[in-house]
Amino acid sequence: MSLFIDQLDSDAESYYADRHVLLGKMFDYVEQHKETPCTLGELSKELEYSSVYLSRFFHENTGMPYHEYARMVKMNHACYLLKNTSESILEVSLRCGYGSLSSFNRSFKQIVGMNPTEYRKKK
Repeated sequence: MSLFIDQLDSDAESYYADRHVLLGKMFDYVEQHKETPCTLGELSKELEYSSVYLSRFFHENTGMPYHEYARMVKMNHACYLLKNTSESILEVSLRCGYGSLSSFNRSFKQIVGMNPTEYRKKK
């Protein structure tokens, strides 16, 4: 019986270790792709998991949807660029993987609570 319990403990440790490794790979992917579009589809190809599985896995383990996390990482990077460079807002939006300035401005305001110009003036 104790051999069975030891095996269960070992399986549980492996299960949680694997979950942490996968989550770490997802975090790393977003960080490495903060200047490009980092869609769940691209991530699923890279990690060789289905996008449905990764979406559910990420949400269950972080409490937020993958796309929301990726957007937050991009906005943190945008804040850094706005405070520490003289790049135009358009250049910052392009460096953060946004295809249009209006989309960037909308996301920035939703997450940061002000538009990029206001944010830059606050520095």
